[in-house]
Amino acid sequence: MVILLRRFCCFLMLGYWQGGFLFYSSVVVPLGTKILGGPKEQGAITQEVTDYLNLVGGVALAFLCWETLALSCHHSLSSRCWKWLQRVSFLILLITWFVLLYLHPLMDTLLEEGETGHFQRQLFRPLHRRYLWVSTIQWGASLLFMLASVALWKSTPNSNSAKSKSPESNMQ
Repeated sequence: MVILLRRFCCFLMLGYWQGGFLFYSSVVVPLGTKILGGPKEQGAITQEVTDYLNLVGGVALAFLCWETLALSCHHSLSSRCWKWLQRVSFLILLITWFVLLYLHPLMDTLLEEGETGHFQRQLFRPLHRRYLWVSTIQWGASLLFMLASVALWKSTPNSNSAKSKSPESNMQ
């Protein structure tokens, strides 16, 4: 039951985090820019939303870490590649999360209007591009993590099936 709960929470949080990112970036940002009239207005909303995405990411990473550590105990030659992929993708997710946590406040300060009354577009745009690239790498790593996890779950012996094959379970 603990295994099922861990796996459920892992995918629930990963889906909430990365699914939220994907929906926000592909639907909300273009619509918000269209309705609000420009990227600066949409940026004010995105500035707030990314705080929550980063918070959800931290919680999701805790569950992904738990899953990665739990599956690293399983010893199987056939699953070695999947374990490696899961660990590497988790590491990429963790690193990119920290990079985004670092970049976000830097971009916040550039969005604030200076003495001229304009936000610092020349400094903001390259930093924002980096933020988008790191976010995209993070999203790709989340897909790899899901793929590796599902493959590992398939190759991990289920404790319930092991019990059903034991002689004691046949007597019950």
